[in-house]
Amino acid sequence: MDDKHNYFLDTEFDERTGRFSIDPISYGLVHETGEGYYGVSREFNEAGRFKWLRDHVITKLPPVDFRKTLTQIRADVIGFIQPAKEIDIWAYNGSTDFFVFYKLWDNQLAFRDALKKAHGIEKVNFREMKEVSYMCVGLKMPEQTSPDHVAINDAHHERARFAAISDWVRTNDPKLATTLRLRLS
Repeated sequence: MDDKHNYFLDTEFDERTGRFSIDPISYGLVHETGEGYYGVSREFNEAGRFKWLRDHVITKLPPVDFRKTLTQIRADVIGFIQPAKEIDIWAYNGSTDFFVFYKLWDNQLAFRDALKKAHGIEKVNFREMKEVSYMCVGLKMPEQTSPDHVAINDAHHERARFAAISDWVRTNDPKLATTLRLRLS
């Protein structure tokens, strides 16, 4: 079992579903090796979505036949994550992505318990990439070349951002890797 793995996350969701509610639409999760998982829900209410969501997210989703239940997405994610002692899940706009992600299990503790049971993972860290990037003065982030607001494309872009941050830290401030608990490959 490896000591640690990095994953990169993006979600698409509708936050205009009512008070204190978010309707998950899709999940993109990419392993540090570049392997990815893309799950699109068939359970969200596609009718009557606001214009921005229709124009930037809904139109880019695969046909309904390729969509899954949230229960299936939850099982797929557990199957996708590899055994390790510890994992870091990185997102650029992490607070909402993390919330939408672990809501698949109802809460963060249930997600952690599922990983421990399935893979023996003892520690899960949710990491905010935007905050780390601010510490890298002069860092130029890579441009996204694939269509944005497609969760799997955005998750691959998170991986590219992480690589840029890692290169910057390695070159400019190696001590920052220890401070931030970055595992640079």
